Formats: sequence, C-alpha cells, structure tokens
Amino acid sequence: MTQHLPRHFLTPRPPAFSRWTADFMKAVQCAGQGDSTGAERFISRIDGLAIAYWYHLTAQNAAGERIALLTEFTDTPAPARETVMAREQTRMPNATERIEILKREHWRCWYCGSPLLSKVEFYKLQGIVGPETLPFGKTNLTTHGAKFLHMATFDHVRPHNRGGLADRSNIVASCYACNFGKYRYTMEELGLENTPDGLSRYGELRSWTKAVSALRN
Repeated sequence: MTQHLPRHFLTPRPPAFSRWTADFMKAVQCAGQGDSTGAERFISRIDGLAIAYWYHLTAQNAAGERIALLTEFTDTPAPARETVMAREQTRMPNATERIEILKREHWRCWYCGSPLLSKVEFYKLQGIVGPETLPFGKTNLTTHGAKFLHMATFDHVRPHNRGGLADRSNIVASCYACNFGKYRYTMEELGLENTPDGLSRYGELRSWTKAVSALRN
C-alpha cells in the first residue's frame, strides 16, 4: 500500500486538481495583462469548494494519516515526540526575505511544485476578479480552495520547535496543504523527498514566473 504514497507531497490529489491549477495559472496571466474578464472566467472554472473540503478533511491532517500507514504497513516505527528545543527568537522571514525565497523557488511550493503567489499578489488577484469570485472567509469552507494550493506560506523543513534553523537554509516556500499537512514531522519521518513535479519543465517555470512578475508590476 505504501508504495502508492507519493514521495513529493503528503497526500494524493484528485485528478481535477491539475486542470484547476492550469486554470489558476491562466487567471494570473490574464490578470497580469489587464484582462480582468479573462481572469474572472478562469477562476470561475475552479471548484473552490471542492478544494476547500479536500484541504479541510484530508490535506491538513495528512501527516498523521501518513505516519499511521507507514507504521502499519512497513517496519518504520512511529516517530517519538521529541522534546521541544530552544528556538531562535525570530522565527519567520521578513517581507523582503519572503520574496527572495519565492524567487529562489521560482514561485512554487518546495514540496509539491504547486504554483504560488505571495499574500499581497493573491489579494491583488482577488481585487481584480472580485471577492464573490475569489472569496476569503473566516473559515476553511467559506474560503476559495485556491488559497490552500496557491497562496504562499513559509515552512521550516526541519521543524522550528525541533531545532530547525530560522534562516533561509531551512525555510522554504510552501502551499498551505503541504505546510499544515506536514505538521511537526521531518521529511525522513514522512518518507518524503524533495522531487516536486508540479512546474518541472523549464517552459512552465519561465511562463509562470513571467506571469507573476506581470501581476506584481
């Protein structure tokens, strides 16, 4: 069973997600070109509620489920809860460092390769297509699911409360699903590798970073 677990992100994603990711990228491209109608059309093609349900019920709990499978079907022992270690006072990167990290990762999730926008650009996109098309509510299920796949967060590869450094050698750009799904575990404990297949081809990376640059400007 565990041979079917993906090694580059925490939980399998429904096939429709690939189509919705392509629609999201097209929406960003349209927005950057000043085509608000096109951007709204492509966002409207994404089933945001389906993604939100997947995140709420599956993705954010993925680490615990994955650990349970690895423990049950392999010889991998359940990881012991490590003693919380002393942390550096400054935990997360500042605004300038966040952009530098996103540029380093080519504006994609370090774990799964999902294309990312910073919070600023995501809200700019919302302003272009309208909050009715791209809502951000107070709960997961009143928020458009694109947020959980495409709004950047920043994660400590080695968990911060387990001694991970609070600098750019240990901090990566991540989608919500991978960041919150990974929880307190290490890559090794989860059987993960850094082999993102989302935007793997050069042409895709180049067109995505160009689209993000146009939106930012």
